[in-house]
Amino acid sequence: MGLIKETKEAFKKAVDRAGGRLVRLQEKTGVDYASINRLNSGKNNFENIPLRTLIKLFPEMEITFFRDERHTAVPPGAELSPLEKKLVRLARELDEDGQFDLLTEAGAIRGRHSKNVPRRKQRLPKAG
Repeated sequence: MGLIKETKEAFKKAVDRAGGRLVRLQEKTGVDYASINRLNSGKNNFENIPLRTLIKLFPEMEITFFRDERHTAVPPGAELSPLEKKLVRLARELDEDGQFDLLTEAGAIRGRHSKNVPRRKQRLPKAG
């Protein structure tokens, strides 16, 4: 399958994963609605998608320019674990208020479960 056809198929899959709702895909990826709509309707050619748009639509995309080099949308050393990828997908499905709530909850959880925060010993109440 050629690169253009693969890109079209991936775009269709992204629309399907957004429940067929272009607005949801726009909210999830940060790509403006007009661009998504033009791609979906066929008004824009997939050959002319800006690289920035591809990265937003497919953050897990990999590009190989040479056999011995591998490039991803995520900078080297910053690859996400499978669990981190799930968290990112979850956050992208939420509206801005939901994302704020998620961050607030994550901050509270971090205080309890951080690898870098020393554990506090619980003090038992004094016998009285």
